[in-house]
Amino acid sequence: MNRPGSGTASREGLTELYGRIDTLLRRRAKGFPRREEPTWSQLDTALGEAAARLRDLAATDPAAAPALDEELLARPVFVVGYPKTGTTLLLGLLDGHPQLVVVPGETRWFTDPEPTLAQLHGRWIRYLVNPSGQEPFWLLGSPGGDEDPYLAFTARLLALAAAHPERDLLTALVATFGENAAGARAWVEKTPLHVFQVDRIRGWFPAARFVQVVRDPRATVAAIRRFARHGWRTDVDETVDGVARALVQAEEAPRTYGRDVYLVVRYEDVVAAAERELRRVADFVGIDWSDSLLRPTLAGVPMRANSAWLDRRVVGEIHDRSLDDGSRDLDRRTLALVHARTSRGGRALGYEVPRVGRIRAAVIEATERVRRLAGAGRPNSSSTRD
Repeated sequence: MNRPGSGTASREGLTELYGRIDTLLRRRAKGFPRREEPTWSQLDTALGEAAARLRDLAATDPAAAPALDEELLARPVFVVGYPKTGTTLLLGLLDGHPQLVVVPGETRWFTDPEPTLAQLHGRWIRYLVNPSGQEPFWLLGSPGGDEDPYLAFTARLLALAAAHPERDLLTALVATFGENAAGARAWVEKTPLHVFQVDRIRGWFPAARFVQVVRDPRATVAAIRRFARHGWRTDVDETVDGVARALVQAEEAPRTYGRDVYLVVRYEDVVAAAERELRRVADFVGIDWSDSLLRPTLAGVPMRANSAWLDRRVVGEIHDRSLDDGSRDLDRRTLALVHARTSRGGRALGYEVPRVGRIRAAVIEATERVRRLAGAGRPNSSSTRD
């Protein structure tokens, strides 16, 4: 059986690797959000190597795993909403509450194929070392030393998985983050696109509750489109369609599942009236009020805002720099498509999206289909995304 810290040469090699990773993290941050090569690939490779070394060094003794808190594990709260609506901010505001176990990132458990233990561990080491592409890095604290937090995380995850082979790895992951969970009343996970997986999630967790964050659809689309300027591939049709579907979900889900199961909060309200909205969330989740609900953190570390605009990525506070509706950042064609598809859903949630009549909406959609068909017929169009 391996034990944490066994193998002096291996530990020394890991320490050297940590130093190389730290250098690559800072180099990567200078080019953020672009994934500049060769730095991006070198960093990804180094993080994968570190994860493998950690697994080799960590204990896998099932007897070292604590008992599972079945009552806690049965009470999840899923923070959902289309990407760039403010789900990361809400997760950060819940992160420091003493009555919650917060998984500090996206599991994508119900959207991606189920991972192996090595895949799950490797994904989370990458995230815990480099959560946002910019400082703060090393989310669990400084690596290395006699009390290496990444080795401790690895040992706990592997031990829990070995002790409970009949359980899914999501259970092991939540229990790993709930190491000091005395008094916790629920655990919280945030994957935006789980917004379209509610029925499946309820099949796994009948007592699950959901908090959906919504945002002005124009601002959501503008934030996603912003990444195209940094070399990321985006598709306007897919984006607007997803935003529209999420708005319909927010309108209908509280009635479908019950308001004690499904809560909708507006990003703009969280920013402009934080205490009022977070008291709503606290009451819904079933936790006491704490001033920590007004300070965004991630694993206890002041959190960097996950904005598409670099000058808005402030650390450790709620800011109001992203409260505009995003219209000025969208071209006329995209804005018309947003209005056509999201007018009803957006207005039902209090957003002043211009009404678009059925005939006008049909014309906009027909024009978009013609444009996309014409684009599909051009040479190399398959590699070009809006």
